Amino acid sequence: EVMIFGNVFEKLKFKNGKAPGLGKNPAEAIGQMLNGLKEALSIFENLGFKAEKVKIGGIGVALPHLSTSLHASVGNIEIEKARELSEQHQDNKLIVMMIDALIKVKEISDRVEIDNLNGIKMDVKLGAIPKISVDLQSG
Repeated sequence: EVMIFGNVFEKLKFKNGKAPGLGKNPAEAIGQMLNGLKEALSIFENLGFKAEKVKIGGIGVALPHLSTSLHASVGNIEIEKARELSEQHQDNKLIVMMIDALIKVKEISDRVEIDNLNGIKMDVKLGAIPKISVDLQSG
């Protein structure tokens, strides 16, 4: 998976071979993020989500990042199943953060009860500072 970045990152010069702020070279950082994202995507498929895209940014700079967008129907989200998955993956902070965000939005959706907001979009950005945002949207 990381080999596509090998030639780009081999040409970059970093002090001690490490990307600032990440503690590793950029190819390792992207590889680690891809592995984490692959695991998260397989778990979120079990929760009814489909990945829209995976974007790789920061190639050629010191702080590479990955981002993805996931979509699901609010009605297909099972809170108990999500909580069980969160407990099973307590050692993976990314998955726990994503599931926590999903549960909060599902609970808000259930309280607000706006009929046309029946879709969930989750944007996940992995890098030096991870970011997760979840939107309710018309589906």
